[in-house]
Amino acid sequence: MTTAQHLINITKLVYRRGRRLLVAVLLIILIENLWSTMQETSLAELQSHSQQLIELTAAQAANEARYWLIENDVAKLQTLVDNLAQHPLIDYSAIYDNYGRALVSAEPPSARAEKVFVLVEEVREEELIHGYLHIAINQPMLLAEPISVHEYLSYYGQFLLVFAILAGVLMTLTFNKWRYRRWRAPE
Repeated sequence: MTTAQHLINITKLVYRRGRRLLVAVLLIILIENLWSTMQETSLAELQSHSQQLIELTAAQAANEARYWLIENDVAKLQTLVDNLAQHPLIDYSAIYDNYGRALVSAEPPSARAEKVFVLVEEVREEELIHGYLHIAINQPMLLAEPISVHEYLSYYGQFLLVFAILAGVLMTLTFNKWRYRRWRAPE
């Protein structure tokens, strides 16, 4: 083999390996982009789900308040808002009449949070509005558990990504050795 042919073979070998390395790096970048997109989507879905659960709670409380507003039982309405305010996620709850005047309200002894998610649910019977249920949700507490679970899964997901890369490297090394063993000329 001449020096020129040897140089051409080395150049082809370097080009092929460089091309494979470039493809591997692009795949890792693609995986990382997909991973971060999935993380953002997952967190948004967790937040949306938490918000839907709180809205369901407000709708159920408004349904109960409807009965007590029709009966004009202020003591039962006060019990309802007190029970709502005892929940750790709820910073404030109140019931207003159909003109927007406060009938009853409850605020827990803890200080109100700076970030709140406010829900105002109509207390209605078909088309007739009897009043409004106002609930202020402590947003950091509402999202604390979903965010911690999301961070936990993300943390271990990063290890899985690293393990997948290592497995790919080991598989490449293994098949690369097999290929060169097979191509060696018998002595």
